Amino acid sequence: MTTWLKSARLSAGISQSEIARRTSLYQANISEIENGFTDPNMSTVEEYLSALGLKLIPVSRSIPSIQEFALEMGLALTQKKSERTLRLLIEFVNQVKKLTRDDFIFATTSRPTSTGDERYDALLAATVEYLHVERKLPRPNWVTASRYKLREPWIVDKYATKQDNLAKITPKQFLDRNILISPTEFASV
Repeated sequence: MTTWLKSARLSAGISQSEIARRTSLYQANISEIENGFTDPNMSTVEEYLSALGLKLIPVSRSIPSIQEFALEMGLALTQKKSERTLRLLIEFVNQVKKLTRDDFIFATTSRPTSTGDERYDALLAATVEYLHVERKLPRPNWVTASRYKLREPWIVDKYATKQDNLAKITPKQFLDRNILISPTEFASV
């Protein structure tokens, strides 16, 4: 549990001191919780998450949460592990593709916490929209926010061959966000 609490805080760009200021928790207790030295009770977890603008919702363990993946992606990015970040996205896609329609909607409808990198936030939004279009479902409202459109084009795979042709073959959901990605690369997702 402590990993995702810390990931949520880091993704939000908030210090332990700021969490303490927003809650009745001491910074030292927050550190103990995040480092696994203390097992927080439910009300402490809810208070911590509330300071981040999040809430705890019980869901079936079999349904992957976009929130969990965004938090893990954010943690991988803070550790300078961009390859792991992309693998997490691939893992998310593979898992949600197996879900029933209702479980898929549940897993992708809520806006995730930021990964801490606008490129990966946009990539996550494009991926979710792409999957909704693929299933012929309406796209979630959160994916249309302007914050998910990059100002400058981003080539996801800097080693992609035929970069000059990439804009012509990138799926619309990615291109609309200034993300260039080969559909064959995404098909492996």
